[in-house]
Amino acid sequence: MRPLATSSRYQLDPLQRIATSLMAVLVLLTFVGTNMQALLWQSSDWLVSTVLPAVVVDLTNDERADLATAPLQRNDLLDVAAQEKAQHMAANEYFAHFAPDGTTPWSFFDASGYVYAHAGENLAIHFTDSTEVVEAWMQSPGHRKNIVDAKYTEIGVGTAKGTFDGYDTVYVVQLFGTPAVPTAAPVEPVAPIAPQTSPESVVATAEESASAESTAADLAALQTQIEAVAGAVDQLADEEQAAEEESRSQTPPVAAEPPVVPVAANDVPSSNQTPVEPATTVAISKADTVVVSSELATSSGLTVATVTESPSTHAGATLAAVATQPNVLLNIVYTGVVGVIIVLLVVSLLGEARRLHVVQVAYSIALLFAIGGLWYVHTLLTSGAVIA
Repeated sequence: MRPLATSSRYQLDPLQRIATSLMAVLVLLTFVGTNMQALLWQSSDWLVSTVLPAVVVDLTNDERADLATAPLQRNDLLDVAAQEKAQHMAANEYFAHFAPDGTTPWSFFDASGYVYAHAGENLAIHFTDSTEVVEAWMQSPGHRKNIVDAKYTEIGVGTAKGTFDGYDTVYVVQLFGTPAVPTAAPVEPVAPIAPQTSPESVVATAEESASAESTAADLAALQTQIEAVAGAVDQLADEEQAAEEESRSQTPPVAAEPPVVPVAANDVPSSNQTPVEPATTVAISKADTVVVSSELATSSGLTVATVTESPSTHAGATLAAVATQPNVLLNIVYTGVVGVIIVLLVVSLLGEARRLHVVQVAYSIALLFAIGGLWYVHTLLTSGAVIA
């Protein structure tokens, strides 16, 4: 009696073992590599200061394109303002629109020289993927409104490495702006220039002063004479009034009736009626700045300036941008591996039943579950962006 031969479908040939092992190693190395990349790319000043802002601008415009909103143009002054705000937060270790010392977000617009009709600000820290920043903003109603608001035409992004709550992090500041027509500066009055005095003018001034003094003396003497005449006239009037009163004392006085003044009935106040004070009108002047939101946006009330639009650039859409997007890289690699495994599974299942390799199918399904588990672990390790 011959011994039972082990079926080939429960075994893997050497080539299949090598292929399966290499695929498992690829999955594991991709997981380790992307997580190391998520932690290490922020140590590069070039990636943080140059590539990351460009990627954020591109991702923001992609979100606007989905809603058929015009793309934002990058503005150098807004970049400067955003960079100053990011460095201010990193230096003072705070994360908020309003600094602990009272500095407002709009003061950085003014300091950079950007005159705005509308302005907005989004902030983010504690992220490991540049796409995670924009996705977190889009999930917040206030931040999303800034990103997709059609009234904004320009954007600036600034970054700074620092520490917050004891953790090393990267501060990202996204500023939105609509340029305004600058108001004319008030013209300061010029003080009149005193004429220079020459020796001849000094002599003339002395002579004029002496003449004025003599004229004043003459006027004083004339005033004395006028007062004397007025006194004599008053004395004469008093004598005449005394004589008239003496003649009236000899005739009995007749009492005069008081004049009758008509009074309307509705003009007579009632004893039960309370007097009503006149209403006071208070005029409220409109402030120069109208605050739309105490945190995210504001408007100045200035006239919007007409700006010639320049072609939209995608500076972040390069291979260097992938360095700031480990999630994208992991997704690309894992999608390729999963695609290959699914194709192999389909080929195995469509093969003849007697040639079905059960072990190969089991390995493939286990690898699919491993990829899903590693992706979930990667999400837990790299997610957690904080926005404001």
